[in-house]
Amino acid sequence: MKRKKAKVAQAISLPAPTEIAKIAAILSLSLRRSPEKAIDHAIRLLFRTTLRYNELHKLGLVELAEKLGDLPVLDLIAGTAGEYSNQARWVDTLEFDRAQNDDPARQFLAEKGVRLKAPGVVKNIRCYYGPKALEKCKRIKNRKEVFAIPRFILEGVAAEVISRDREKKRKSYHKRQQAKLEAVKKNLQKSPV
Repeated sequence: MKRKKAKVAQAISLPAPTEIAKIAAILSLSLRRSPEKAIDHAIRLLFRTTLRYNELHKLGLVELAEKLGDLPVLDLIAGTAGEYSNQARWVDTLEFDRAQNDDPARQFLAEKGVRLKAPGVVKNIRCYYGPKALEKCKRIKNRKEVFAIPRFILEGVAAEVISRDREKKRKSYHKRQQAKLEAVKKNLQKSPV
């Protein structure tokens, strides 16, 4: 059986780095920075964007989606590429056993920097892929229920958990900075000048 290529994956062109930096600068306005700091931030974003753009602009759609961990795009591509490519993604599996503390699936997640207990793995798979994904992975081995979870699902879970942790850290940092700023303002108002 020949592998069909998706028509979608033929060409991808990212916007110019300056356009991406403009968007990022607009989004960063929510941080309420002074114009000078916003400009400095935009320039830093331009440099970071240019470096990332040079790294990614030669990739095709599939490679770009895999590099960025964009699972909805990968699923869309697999859907348009035909049955064979979608089935091939479900063949590469790692075993997950709720009863064990260590299994190949959790070792794989640990290599990606994500340490989850069995309920956390199940919860994240259900959250990002729906309960039917787990049902599709269910197997019986030695009269025990185990799961043969595809590698792409575990990669997606790892990417989402890492992204969520980064966002929590970012929000926490900005909250602490805001609290420090308010404390300084409060002290300045109390002190006689």
